[in-house]
Amino acid sequence: MIQQTPAGWHPDPQNPSQLRWWDGYRWSQHTHPVGIPTAPPAAMPAGPVLRNPHAPLFRFTSHISGKNPIVEIYEDRIEWERVGGVSGGKAAAAVMTMGMSLAVTGIRNNRDSRTQMIPMRSVTSVSTRRDGALYTIVQVMVPGDTIEFRTSHAEASRAKSVITQLMLR
Repeated sequence: MIQQTPAGWHPDPQNPSQLRWWDGYRWSQHTHPVGIPTAPPAAMPAGPVLRNPHAPLFRFTSHISGKNPIVEIYEDRIEWERVGGVSGGKAAAAVMTMGMSLAVTGIRNNRDSRTQMIPMRSVTSVSTRRDGALYTIVQVMVPGDTIEFRTSHAEASRAKSVITQLMLR
């Protein structure tokens, strides 16, 4: 049986000099210095939060290869959409064949997207690495593959934290 951590102030997983409010399901943005008496933050109830179990715990936009899929992290999976369109190779082939390759293979538009999914139980590791001044790559490792999502530094830190918490359940 999986034990749930009760809602309350707990050591911040990213900063041991402070406490962070755990709502019973996920970390909040509320922090407090260690060693000072604390009460629940005004915006956070003291008990478990009732939430829609079908709603994602965290959602962010990934910026990879000119596509911007929305990535959603649920308790049991990570989902994102692969949006169709014309790839660079397909566009080059169309130019070389004067459009005939597109006539044969077709162009997929945004309505022809497909959802990709990773079951949380298959995630073996999650890491981050900076990718320039604005972005961080979130690397999700599963047996035989690594999936990368490129997002803002703050969103990458949150995504890694959420995925790590879910892996430790």
